[in-house]
Amino acid sequence: MIYHRKRYLTWIYIILIWAMGCMCLPPSMGGTGCSGKPLPISAVDFSEIDTDTPVYLEIGPPTDTPDPFKNKPYFTVAGNTFCRAGFTKEYHEVEVLLPGSTYPVEGQNEDGSWLLLATGEHLCWVSVVTGSMAGSLDKTDFVAAPTRTPIYIPPAAEPVQKQGCGRYKDEMSCMDHFSDGCNWIFPAADDPYCAGP
Repeated sequence: MIYHRKRYLTWIYIILIWAMGCMCLPPSMGGTGCSGKPLPISAVDFSEIDTDTPVYLEIGPPTDTPDPFKNKPYFTVAGNTFCRAGFTKEYHEVEVLLPGSTYPVEGQNEDGSWLLLATGEHLCWVSVVTGSMAGSLDKTDFVAAPTRTPIYIPPAAEPVQKQGCGRYKDEMSCMDHFSDGCNWIFPAADDPYCAGP
C-alpha cells in the first residue's frame, strides 16, 4: 500500500513541477516569469523522488486506424450539395454536404444516377453529377425508392376582416356603430363610406 502511494505521489510531484514551469508564475514561485518556456529538467530537484522503483511502459505493435472506405466505393462532393431522403429532387433535404467531403457509398438506385451515402449522421441520397466517385459500384446493392412522405401544406388562412369602421359598407351598419366613433361620410366627388377609428 505504501509502495503504491509513494509512486503515485512521485508522479504527481513531477507533473506539478513541469506544470509550474509551463505557467506564467514569477521565478520566486518556481515559474519562468511568462517567458513561455518551461523549466529545464536540470532545475528540478529529484533528491526526494524514489528512483529505485522501476517504471514499466507497455509498448505494443502499432495499431491500424480503421479505414471506413476499405473495400467500399466512396464519393467526394464537389460543391455544397443537398443530401436527400430519396433519389429525386422531390424528396426533402436531410443534410447539406460541404465541398471536398468524402463519404462511403452504401447503395445506388437502379440506373446508378443517385448514390446512397453514409454521412455519419444519416443515410441519404445524392446525384452522381454533384461530385466524383472512386471505386467500383459492382458490389454495391440496388436500393428501392423510399416511400415519400407528403409535404404538409397548411390550409389557406381565411382572410382577415378589415378592422375599424371601414368594414361597414352601408349607412345603416355604419350608423349602428356611431357609439364606436363611426360616421357615414358623403364626399363630393366619390361614393359615400364609413369612417372612424
